Amino acid sequence: MRFTQPSLFSTTLLSLFAISNVAISASQTYSVTLNSSRVIYKESQKGGSTITVKNEHDFPILIQPTVIAEDKKASAPFAVTPPLFRLNGKQDNTLRIVYIGKTQAAEREHLYWLCVKAIPPVEEDDDNAAKNDAVSSNIQISVNNCIKLLYRPKNLGGQNQDSLAKGLDWEWREGKLQLKNTSPYYVNFSSIKIDGVIVPDVSYVAPFASAQFSLPEGAKVGGKVTWQSINDFGGQSVPADAVIR
Repeated sequence: MRFTQPSLFSTTLLSLFAISNVAISASQTYSVTLNSSRVIYKESQKGGSTITVKNEHDFPILIQPTVIAEDKKASAPFAVTPPLFRLNGKQDNTLRIVYIGKTQAAEREHLYWLCVKAIPPVEEDDDNAAKNDAVSSNIQISVNNCIKLLYRPKNLGGQNQDSLAKGLDWEWREGKLQLKNTSPYYVNFSSIKIDGVIVPDVSYVAPFASAQFSLPEGAKVGGKVTWQSINDFGGQSVPADAVIR
């Protein structure tokens, strides 16, 4: 699965490299492919977690992985190896992620982001081109692919749709659909529908947190609510009816 700029689960950071006094003729985007849409880091798992990154281009690029906090700003207590490496065209490599922080709170999951940046190659200087003011150059756009990394304490175990459903408290409030997640898991929604109409901009709800959704056009308060979540393997659950109180 390619994660150039997923609409729900990832963020894209652009780095532009421009050459002054040069006419710009084109641009090229550099990205990588990850073999999963998320990493479930189990505290009980020895040796950390792994994920595979592949270079779909025909030429080598540099790969720089890192883990950042849920706010996508602060650093996170994880080490990723190798931290910077060359990946030849059409080749793949395995990243190993190891938690190096203090003991996490055991009553809930914790969300981080694994970001893998593809750094474009630097073209060789051309003496003849350097003397020509009319020479054209490409803008190189490096895409930072970020996916969820969920740290799961060992006492929580796995999750399934039935256990998630029991932890979701739905209600109508002030003309909107209110949801409280009473479970210790992050609930990652693939869709929420009211009267068969998709609720836009649905993402995830943190453990013991609440979310509120406005009614999409064509839906009504008191309408039938169905939802689907994304499981640990990135697949969608079957549609489930929400129990509204």
